[in-house]
Amino acid sequence: MAYLKNFQHDVFISYAHNDNSGGWVKAFKNQLNDVLIEHLGSKDVKIFFDDQLQSNHPLDRFVKAAGQSALFLALASPSYVNSAATKAEYQAFVTSNVTEDCLFTIELLPLSDDDFTSYPKIAQQIRTRFYQPIAHEVAQKLPANTEAINKQINILAAHICQQLKAMAKPVSKPVSKPTSNTTYVPNCQYDVVISHTAEDAAWAQQLLADLSKQLTQKLGTIDGFRLLATADTDPLKEAASLVIVGSPPSFNDSDYVEKIAHHKDQPLFLALSTDGALPAPLLGLKNLTRIRFWDYNQTGQPDLLRDDAYFAATEKLATALSSQLKDIKLQQEHWLKQEQERLKQQQTRSQPSVDAFVFLHSAQEDIPLRLEIVALLQQQAIDYILPIEHNPHITPSDIRLDVENNIVNCDAILLIYEQSNPVWVREQLSICRRIQRKRETPLKIIAVHKAHDKPSLDVQLSNLTIYDCPPEHIDSYLQKFIAALV
Repeated sequence: MAYLKNFQHDVFISYAHNDNSGGWVKAFKNQLNDVLIEHLGSKDVKIFFDDQLQSNHPLDRFVKAAGQSALFLALASPSYVNSAATKAEYQAFVTSNVTEDCLFTIELLPLSDDDFTSYPKIAQQIRTRFYQPIAHEVAQKLPANTEAINKQINILAAHICQQLKAMAKPVSKPVSKPTSNTTYVPNCQYDVVISHTAEDAAWAQQLLADLSKQLTQKLGTIDGFRLLATADTDPLKEAASLVIVGSPPSFNDSDYVEKIAHHKDQPLFLALSTDGALPAPLLGLKNLTRIRFWDYNQTGQPDLLRDDAYFAATEKLATALSSQLKDIKLQQEHWLKQEQERLKQQQTRSQPSVDAFVFLHSAQEDIPLRLEIVALLQQQAIDYILPIEHNPHITPSDIRLDVENNIVNCDAILLIYEQSNPVWVREQLSICRRIQRKRETPLKIIAVHKAHDKPSLDVQLSNLTIYDCPPEHIDSYLQKFIAALV
């Protein structure tokens, strides 16, 4: 059973079979699964992974599983970006999942954005690095079961857990019933309910079959709508449109008529099989459309239409229904968009407002971690600035001036001490102390993200806080850092 009940799989691991040499991907999957269980506090975590994947295996099962998964985890490598199988899996997922928050990517070997021409949404993402340099322009995958890969898997699992928990929260719906995957109109149990009395059951079932064929053509879908013919009035409230079949004489059941009239806010189509006056409750309905399925025969008596005349009336009804369903679908989609925007704004308003400007500073070797922290600051709507990047047109004095200006103009500074040399970090702290004299007020906080295995900095500043933590605790210490900005 998956953690998210509406999906067959919580995470789909997409990888090239060349990258599973020595069982690397299988070991990665097992460790990720264990960490997810620990972080979610639930064993109901289902990861789709096939360690028997071969290049000549049929793709149907993998493509189908990708489309039925909540999250997509791409294990990118030179083999991955050139694999037809992974391209098919990626396409299946992005076709059924419109949000990029459900897409995660790790790099097993260095790649550039240009390598992802067949994976445009991956190219736009921050990709977690799962490799290490071993020589100039030479890298290798992080070895399995090492401290380096444990750290990266914990970071990845924390982000995946955050997304799974967000998707597990209930979303408000405009109707009580959940949306059916087979309906044309969102958030309804049926697109059309054909209501009839017991006397008209046979004709109603025939009309159902004929309408289904017509609507298939007019709506441009084969199985994307749901119709029901029934003498039960309970399903009426679960339909986008109603078709009432019968004749005025068959509407002698006043209780049945009252129940139909109660649905005055839904589009109603009255398919009449004979002549006669309508009951008063139906006459007062403003949204009622009558379509005549009868005509006078040679003896002057009303008779049910047959052959071409019957199909012409059916097409008229199908045309009116399809137009109505399209309008309702647009209204529902517009409503859903507004509701999602309202919920998003509500969530934004519920977060504490922080008016602060953060200087996020790191040496070159800590840029990957810096980008991950940038993503977390963006989620919290915290303004930030990064150091100017090295390039041939920027002099060392320009870089120093940029750092000093950022310290003067920002409210706080966060230094990353993960891979960098302690000498570099100590130098930046000394600069902070010197530049603070040029400020009207001290920095709210000078924070250092320190890897727990790095040497002590041996620096004392009144507003210095050192977060000595493993990478999986980034979220927790950032909350403390943000609290210090208020």
